[in-house]
Amino acid sequence: MEADSPTVAVTEEQQAPEAAIPAQAGQETAARAAGSDGSEGTDRDAGSVATAEAPAGSAAASDSETADPEAADPEASDPASAGPAGGSRAGRLAERARRVLDRGRTWWLDTAVILVCAGYYTRSGWSRRWITDDGLIFLRPVRQVLAGNGPVINTGERVETSTSTLWQWLLVLADVLTGGHRDLGKVAVLFGLALAIAGVLIALDTCRALVRASNPGRIPLLPFGILAVLVLPPFWVFATSGLETGLELFWIAVAWRLLVRAHLLLQAGAPALRRRRLVGSAVFLGLGPMVRPDLGLTMAVFLVALVVITRFTWRRALAVLLAAGFLPGAYQVFRMGYYGLLVPMPGVTKEAGSDLWWRGIVYFANFEKPYAMWFPAVLALVFAVGYLWRARPSRRLLVVVAAPLTAALLQGVYVLKVGGDFMHGRMWIPVVVLGLLPMLLVPLSRLTAPAIVGFAAWTAFGVADFPSSYKWTPSAHGHNLWYVWDENAVYVERTGHANPDSAEIHMNAGDLNIHRHAINKALASGQREMVFDNNYITQPNVPLAPGVGGSVASVIGTLGVAGYLVPLDGTIVDVWGLSNTIGAHMDIPVRGAAGHEKLLPEVWNLALYADPAADATTVRTAARAGVTAPALAAARHTLQCGQVKDLLDSIEKPMTVGRFFSNLTNSFDYTSLRIPADPIAAEKKFCK
Repeated sequence: MEADSPTVAVTEEQQAPEAAIPAQAGQETAARAAGSDGSEGTDRDAGSVATAEAPAGSAAASDSETADPEAADPEASDPASAGPAGGSRAGRLAERARRVLDRGRTWWLDTAVILVCAGYYTRSGWSRRWITDDGLIFLRPVRQVLAGNGPVINTGERVETSTSTLWQWLLVLADVLTGGHRDLGKVAVLFGLALAIAGVLIALDTCRALVRASNPGRIPLLPFGILAVLVLPPFWVFATSGLETGLELFWIAVAWRLLVRAHLLLQAGAPALRRRRLVGSAVFLGLGPMVRPDLGLTMAVFLVALVVITRFTWRRALAVLLAAGFLPGAYQVFRMGYYGLLVPMPGVTKEAGSDLWWRGIVYFANFEKPYAMWFPAVLALVFAVGYLWRARPSRRLLVVVAAPLTAALLQGVYVLKVGGDFMHGRMWIPVVVLGLLPMLLVPLSRLTAPAIVGFAAWTAFGVADFPSSYKWTPSAHGHNLWYVWDENAVYVERTGHANPDSAEIHMNAGDLNIHRHAINKALASGQREMVFDNNYITQPNVPLAPGVGGSVASVIGTLGVAGYLVPLDGTIVDVWGLSNTIGAHMDIPVRGAAGHEKLLPEVWNLALYADPAADATTVRTAARAGVTAPALAAARHTLQCGQVKDLLDSIEKPMTVGRFFSNLTNSFDYTSLRIPADPIAAEKKFCK
């Protein structure tokens, strides 16, 4: 062993297999005995002996960024090879060959475990493949972009309905790469599944690398935390669904890998991360809020961890901040100027800034009860405490392990604060994954064996024994009203398909098929009309106002399916406010399920889109919906008054440089503006 790069190896007998990443007593003493200068003493890694940094200009220093920390030359760390006392050359070669064979055998066993887990997840996700109406919502803006109309639902109305900016634009890319001839719904389903599977593979392999850095021997790695991902139905259901969940899993896994990789490189002796690697990692982490806005919390935690483990300096912190913030910051400026809002429209509709702890607790109970989630949570907590107690990890390793756990805590608190979601389990998926990342795989030992057995028992008995009816949480506001429900079960029953994975299947579902024929009939007649979905209101068609785009408007509550029922130049009148500016900015009359609280009164839709010349007939035909002539007149008047008119101008007026900067500067006011649902009250408020 060269004197300028001393390394002390820990033999298999010296390793403590009691924890996923066990620490060795006396590591620092061993490192000093080997000639270390102590520069890594405070950042030693559990389960391996701290090494001194290679001198500048040495081969170790130049190759530290590209070398795999697990692929270090075993002979260089073998005390037996340090001099003549180490034995004959033949003995050293035999020992080296044994270690290489052990490493190869371990790699194959680890790979087999990872592939079995990923294969099971793939089978489960494929068996539940589907696309929800919320997934279909992404597809119309994608088609509008490819048609040259921009990322909008309706031409002439700049509204952002996609809560995942990155997912929307990845679907644009996917449609281009597939030639635009494939069913875009199926493309979204397959693409989401592929990203979810890749995320699981990357997360497992990263956990393996972190564990093997301190357990390089023959100790087998067994599934632990990954069992939750494999058996919880929400992970199967939302592996597809057309939503961004697969992209979430992929981003979390890669972000975790970047953090662990930086840690392992520094453990291997790199004096610091190269600027290119550091900046590249920060840029990827900065994509978090573009995957989902709430992942900004995880992004912040991982960025702090990255700066801490790479030795904090103000210059390094500033470089990381600028690199991470550039893309999301640039898009935020675009959002404010183009759409006139601080958040996507659904964020306004769902009042994402509100404190809805009571509904968040309801959402948590809806996820915990069917699967007895308290049991694996206690097991994981006991395991983590036991590891910390026995291993006493280094500060740097502790930061790496604590980062996803801290992110899970923050994400969980956020879900509780905003009141969760209406889809069973969906928003808990990233929370569960983040909380289990450091313990997806664990080495078999006296400490881990009871935890593994307990987790396996919960997997075999706990999840299977709970009825699916617990996934539905009734609302306090009346019969057949719900706070949370099993969205997959709803669409399987509605469409009659076990795998409703295309827009065509959804459009042919009973009641929607009737609305489809009504739209086609209106188009064939050549008359410009509003067509009403019977699930919203039963009413004859109404003439469209002259300024409304297209020859037909669908008044409907399933925005995603409507994106295919209505031509791209037609108009979708969304009754839930996800793409309706007035609806999104309504006051909430009664709290209910997330995204289903702002059912826009019919009078507002008529004021927005119906021909004023036909108001007398319109009022008569809409009387059953509570529409009166004074209410309709008040609604029309309100649309031309003050802040409400400015709000509509922000999305309807042609986009110019002046309009962009006007939207940019007024986006705070537009986001916070709220309109009374009663047109008479709204008129009094805005038309003074």
